[in-house]
Order: sequence, then C-alpha cells, then structure tokens
Amino acid sequence: MSETSAAIVPAQPAPLSAAVAEYIPLEHHNEWLGLKIGEQERVKELLNVFDAVRKDTRGVVKALRIVSLENTSRDGWSYGNLKTLYYAWVEAGFDWRVLARGYSNEQKLRPELVEWLRTAALREHRSKRQAIFKLYALWREGKPVAGYGTWREWYATTYPERDVPKTFPGITPPGWKPSNLYRYFPSKVQHTLATKGRTAISGMIPKLQRDPSELRFLELITIDDFETDVLVKVGRDVVPVRGLLAIDVATRTHLAVGFKPRLRKEDGKRMSITHEDMQTLLPGLFAWGVPANYPMTILVENAAAAISSELEAALDLHFGGQVRIERTGMLNYKTIANGFVERSGKPQEKGWIESFFNAWWNVLGSLPGQKGSRYDNAPGDLEAKVKYFKQIAAYECSDERFAQFRVPFMSFDEAVTAFTAGLQMLEQRTQHKMLGFEEVTEWRLPGEALQPVEQLATLSPAQQLTVQFETRMQSPVERRAKLLAGAKFLRVPEPVLALLSFSAKRVTVKNHKVTFTIRGQGYTFAQAGSDIGRTQNGKEIVAYYDERTMAAIYCFGLEGNYLGTLAQLGGAAGIKDTEALSAAAERIREFVSEEIERPTRHLMAADRAQADADKAHNHQLAVRLGLKNADDDQDKPKGLSRTLAQDNYVEPKEGRFAAALQSAAGIAAGATEQADNARRAKVRRSTSKDLSALSDAPADTPATARPERDLSALL
Repeated sequence: MSETSAAIVPAQPAPLSAAVAEYIPLEHHNEWLGLKIGEQERVKELLNVFDAVRKDTRGVVKALRIVSLENTSRDGWSYGNLKTLYYAWVEAGFDWRVLARGYSNEQKLRPELVEWLRTAALREHRSKRQAIFKLYALWREGKPVAGYGTWREWYATTYPERDVPKTFPGITPPGWKPSNLYRYFPSKVQHTLATKGRTAISGMIPKLQRDPSELRFLELITIDDFETDVLVKVGRDVVPVRGLLAIDVATRTHLAVGFKPRLRKEDGKRMSITHEDMQTLLPGLFAWGVPANYPMTILVENAAAAISSELEAALDLHFGGQVRIERTGMLNYKTIANGFVERSGKPQEKGWIESFFNAWWNVLGSLPGQKGSRYDNAPGDLEAKVKYFKQIAAYECSDERFAQFRVPFMSFDEAVTAFTAGLQMLEQRTQHKMLGFEEVTEWRLPGEALQPVEQLATLSPAQQLTVQFETRMQSPVERRAKLLAGAKFLRVPEPVLALLSFSAKRVTVKNHKVTFTIRGQGYTFAQAGSDIGRTQNGKEIVAYYDERTMAAIYCFGLEGNYLGTLAQLGGAAGIKDTEALSAAAERIREFVSEEIERPTRHLMAADRAQADADKAHNHQLAVRLGLKNADDDQDKPKGLSRTLAQDNYVEPKEGRFAAALQSAAGIAAGATEQADNARRAKVRRSTSKDLSALSDAPADTPATARPERDLSALL
C-alpha cells in the first residue's frame, strides 16, 4: 500500500483497556460505536483517570488537583471541570455516557421524574415551561419529588459525609437544568392532543389519501350542512344562511342543494338545520335515479345533516339494499389533560365536500354582506353595516317603500341565485388538483379556439404542423358526462319520492292501533273497518307521517308492501269547539264499536246466550219460591249515577243556570238574615244588663258615672 493511500484510511480507535471495558457494558456498545473516534478517545482517557482517582488513597480532591496540574495546557482539564465530571459520573452510577459531549442524557433523570415531568407539561394549557417551575417549587419547599424524594433525603444520600443543612441550600440534582429538562417534554402534537383535543392535531398527523378515480357516478354521495360567509336581508333583519348540499364524489358535481335563512325563533335562538330539511333534500337527490348495476352509498354525519335510523330503514325498505347509508366515524377519546370525554366528528372522512365548500366560498368572496367564516376574521365594517341597516329598518313605512332603500345586503332570493351561479362555476373549473380526474389534451390553430383531440384528424398535414397543444384538467361536468355514458339508472317512482319527504318510523301495532311519541307529544292512529289493525296486530310496520299535520300515517310492511292508511284518533280538539269534540268522540266510539266490541260480542255470543238463559232460570225460580230481592225495596236510596239517569228535568241549560244563581242568592240572603238576627239578640242581652245596672245605682250617683248606651241598635 502506498503512503498516499494509507493517509486516507480513517483512523481506528485504540482497543479498550481492561478498566474502561469494565465501565462500558455490552448493551452499550452500539451507543459507544456511535460516537466519533475523537470523542471515544476522550471518554476512554477520562474513564482511565477517574478509575485511578476513585482508587487513589490520597482522596478525590488531591488526586484531581494533581491530574489538573499535569494537564494545565489542555482544554477541559481544569480542576473545576474535572471535579464536575467526576461527581456527575459517580452520581450516574459510573455511567460513561455522562462524560460524552453532545450525547443525549435522557437516562440521567430517574424514570419516575421523567413520567411526572411529562405529565405535568401536558397539563399546562399555555406554557409547558410552568412544569419546570412547579418542579423547582416542590423541591425548594421540601416536598417529595417523584424518584428523588425530598431535597433533605437526596442530600443525605448524595453527600453522606456531610451534615444535612437546616434550610434549603439552593442545589438541585444533576440534570435539573432547564435546558436538560426540556429534552423530556412531550412533543407539540402530544401537548396539542392533551390540551385541545383530537381535532386540533388533524394537521399534525399523517393523513390517509383516498383516491376516488375508480368511483362511478352516484356510487358515493356525501351530504353535509353548511353556513355561508354572507349575511342576507329577510324582511327587516339581516341573517346568516344555512343549507344542505349533496355532491357526487366521483365527479364533484352537486346533486341537490337547499338554502334556509337562519331566522330567530320565539325563544330568540336561530333556526338550524333539522332532519326535516334533510328529508326535503332527498327527493331532489333521487331525481337523478338509482344505479342499476352497483349500489349507491350516501355518506352522512351523526348531527343535523343526518339521516335518521327510521328513514334509513325506509330507504332500505323501498330500494332493497341498493341505497346504503354510511355515517362518518365519531371520535370518542379522553383528553389527557382533564380526563373529560371529547366527542366530535371526523370531517376528514368527507374531505371531498369540505374542500368543495372552501372553493365555493372563495368563488362567492366578492358578494356583498360578507361576514367571514369566523367572528375573528369578519370584515372590519360589518358591524357598521348591520347598524346602518337597522337604522333604515326602523323607519315606519310599508314594505314596498322599505324595498326602495339601498342597503349593503342582498335579499335572500338574490343570494340563492348568486350561490347557485357559484355552483355552476365550480363545476366548470379546470384549474384544480382533484384526485381521480384525468388530464385533457386539446389543440388549436394560431388565433383560434381550442379543439378536442378527436378533431385533429380533420386537419391537413400542413395545418397539423402549425398546431399548438395545451393540457388541462378535466372539469367536473366533463367527468360526469363521461361516467354517464353507458351507465344505467333506475327511475324512482313518484309515490316513493313523495314518501321520502315524510318522516318514517318503525312502530308496532298494538290493540288494533298505532301509538308513538314525537317531541313529548303522543299520537294515536286507528280507523274503524281497517284491515291493518286486524291483520297486523302485534307486528312491526313502517309508518310515514307528515309532522306538520299528523292527520294520518301511511303504513307499509317490512317487506315493502303497502298496507293502507290510518287516521289520527282522539287528537287534541278545542274544549270550546263542540263540533270538533263531538266528531272526535264519534270516531272513537265507532272504532271501539267496530274493532273491539263487535268482534268481542261475536266471539262471546255463546257465553252471553248461556248467561241470559241462566238469568231467566234464576228469575223463574225466585218467583216460584216467593223470594224477595233487596233491589225491589223502593225506599232504598239511589246511587248518584242512577239518579242522574232518571233525571226528568228538561229545563234549558240557560234556565237551569239562572235557577242555580237564584238559589245561591237565596241561600246567601238567608244566611245574612240569620247572622243579623243573632247580632241583634246579642245586643239586646247586653243592653238589658246595662239597664239593670243603671237602676241599681244610688240616687246621688253623678250622671257622668252612669253608663251610656247607644240604643239605636235596638231599633
């Protein structure tokens, strides 16, 4: 080997001495080999020196001073530095790693303290550094610290040759400097999870990228509720706009949309999206039809923009499993910081529609009345605009005159038109990065419009030499047209579309009727002469109802067969509306008679005939034997019900009411007269006593001493 080639061979570390090998166990060899060669040599030398110092009979201090004097010209070999390194090595249990520069000293802290420190940092919502200050406070106050005990206990163990100070000496165990403690802190994503929840870390964790390129039209639909960034005027108020949107994931085109102004209810709260709004959206969605050769999956939330379990059962009933409902997963984690359950949705599972909303709001960003997506990014002049509108709205004028004012807000109808135009713009866009879309190559002749590649064959060879090619992304409407080609869709019957706008409920027919509760209000549906109460009694059915009227339910069997209609029975009627009360009572009487009493009488006819025969026999026997029945006693008091039944008083109710008033007045007058007579009698008795006392008085009794009585009470 030449001298030049030998010079570039990396230096090899000298073999470990017996003393050094004793301090570097086999399980540490990978970490030892990870050090640079120069650092390995430095650590080996220090280990040799410290091993000799440890065994030196002259003592640690004297031995280290001698070593320092012998290495005066070398950096890092001062007495103070050697002493610090030596005692750190001893306190770490002769762990060589504390001597390596730049080496992570993670094992230097005791595991119990590391766990306590990490937990304390996760509890701090603002600054993790507060966990270090709390550690120092515990230590300074003499309270036990995980893994170390109190400072007195640690001092007595660490310095057995010294007396424990009476007051805190201001020292801490090795590795307790803030710069070292920071190394043990949990990561930012862990701290965010503990203090803000799972949703807050969505941007910090890996995301699953789902490629929808294999999806077919209407194979996956996602529905979500939204609130626009625009305030609109409704009447003389400005309100936000909410709505529901259904999009086809394969093409990113909208299938159905609905808008709703967030007016205030009587309790002052603004109206929100409800299950009824979802049902209103479904007919527009199913107007596209249902795929004939593959299932149609609808992805919904478990919140306002949700399909109820009853409606899901109805869809399964009518479409035989061809239409399926999937719900976004719900998070259910315990936040580490407080132990309370955090519950929220998984918007990333329907990221297609979330990104659609973002693009939609960007398109609508120039509309008047912008309020921002959150209160903290609202336009600075929004408050002034709302205040100005309210001043205009306060004018006392007709609605026609009020409509002539120019205000900085659109009407609700104008906003809906603008929102719909924004949807059309989104479906025509080609500047996007949506997965599953193809690149489209087009050509043009200089100065002419772009043409599809298929038209290139119509050009002459000379023209083809001047062609300019351009590529762009496929637009949503283009992708929809391509996927629609050759696909087959089944038309949904009109009656089914109508039923989907009703609410559905799975109920059981009991006692020939259907009873269920909605928002605390009970409803009963039954009908005389209906086969439902007879053939379905005790069975489950699917009932559709219009919650606005609750007049009737439309009943289907679980197999999808139509059973018929049941009207509401015994519904609330005004207590003063005698006609409505009479009609409701008649319907109940007819139902009880036809569905309960008549079938029961028919089934019990033989028993009733036998009972009548027994009664006739007993009556004849009693007459023949001359037996007397207590009921034959005419002087026996009659019960209240019998007295009322035989009441022959036919005076009109107005006259009876007047007679009752007259009787009450007479009783009151009689009672007053009796009270007056009793009072007069009492006065007479008292007066007679006074008169007798006056007659018994001596003749010379002064007149002023004689009792005086008011005799007017006797008159």
